[in-house]
Amino acid sequence: MVAKKGPFYLLEAFRRAASQDPQITLDYIGGGEMFQAVAQYVDAAGLGDRIRLLGMVSEEEKQKLWLECGVFLQHSITDPETGDEEGLPAAIQEAMAAGMLVITTAHSGISEAIIDGETGFLVPERDVALMAQKILTCSAAAGLDEQVIRNGYNKAAEHYSWSSERSRLLS
Repeated sequence: MVAKKGPFYLLEAFRRAASQDPQITLDYIGGGEMFQAVAQYVDAAGLGDRIRLLGMVSEEEKQKLWLECGVFLQHSITDPETGDEEGLPAAIQEAMAAGMLVITTAHSGISEAIIDGETGFLVPERDVALMAQKILTCSAAAGLDEQVIRNGYNKAAEHYSWSSERSRLLS
């Protein structure tokens, strides 16, 4: 939980979506310098029963969560203080490969993997209203977009698997 991962934008988008859908929950994986502030936000917003802050988890636990969850959220931004940015986060590629629907921001290298409406969904950086809308659109009550999930999975298998990465490196 660092500035470039936009944790407060993600939490605010989730809070807005959760106010309209009493069924959705969020499992938030990650630690870092902003963890305590994020925990305070969750408590202050009264979302402790809807958001589980899991901290750092093992690879095994992460895989288990991906099988349980249908949607992967990441609200990457350019850090306003340092200018630090994501490239193409491995977590997004892993979520695609795990068959999850990805909702994220049109940020840096992310749009290399996520084509809006085709392999996932993109929102502009800091647009919590649109991210909340996408969360609601993709909630279990609304039904996940199976074609977008398949497209994301296929793109991950074709471009981000070890075999494709190995071929790219060798060439």
